[in-house]
Amino acid sequence: MKHLIIIPIICLLVSCGGDSINELDTNLREAETAVAQGDMKVAASLSEYLMGNENLSQLSASQLARLSIVYMQMADHSDEGINTATATDLYRRAYNAAPDSAASYYSSVPFDKMQYVDMLQTLTKNIGSKQPTIEEITEFAVDSLPETVNPQSDIQ
Repeated sequence: MKHLIIIPIICLLVSCGGDSINELDTNLREAETAVAQGDMKVAASLSEYLMGNENLSQLSASQLARLSIVYMQMADHSDEGINTATATDLYRRAYNAAPDSAASYYSSVPFDKMQYVDMLQTLTKNIGSKQPTIEEITEFAVDSLPETVNPQSDIQ
């Protein structure tokens, strides 16, 4: 019965061009509710709608953060790695949009959802840090060899 009520609402919002921030927030709340009720199909449908190009660009940092948790919860109920990848992307977007707002949201999630925040932090722990290239690693390794170990000087 719940599906019969929520799905027409989604269709109405999509057909009416549900662009407003209030409608996006309503969709996000409905996705969070669907996950809490174990209705992953409705949560996935609402989340996919929110991920649309027009909608995604209108989401605030805290909305992006909330949506990342929805995707992590959906990942718990499916074997699809795309949910975790999407959640990770949303986590990065939230921090890029407004680091303080994202940090505020993630630090205030309920205890039962903290595991998702921990996972996202682990997956994205190198945000903003430059990973060395293989050339830099090799150059460092060669430069750190003692001068007495020079393969060219040992050959005579």
